[in-house]
Amino acid sequence: MPVLIAFSENSQGVDPYAYNANLRLRIVNDSLQEQVVLFPGEDFFVQSGWYGIVFSESSDPRATVGGAHYVFYAD
Repeated sequence: MPVLIAFSENSQGVDPYAYNANLRLRIVNDSLQEQVVLFPGEDFFVQSGWYGIVFSESSDPRATVGGAHYVFYAD
């Protein structure tokens, strides 16, 4: 059964803009085929076995997140 997920980005620091990573959430299915790329504030229905890959926009010079962070959904 699909579950609605929401993606949000929270930057923290003395200056709230100093750590802006411009994060995105790439949703891929269990065959690793991209379904959607979410921006902060967007939501999407996912299925069991799908992955979310959090990454930073590489073209942004203030990006502070290196690599990718994976989230797996299982019901």
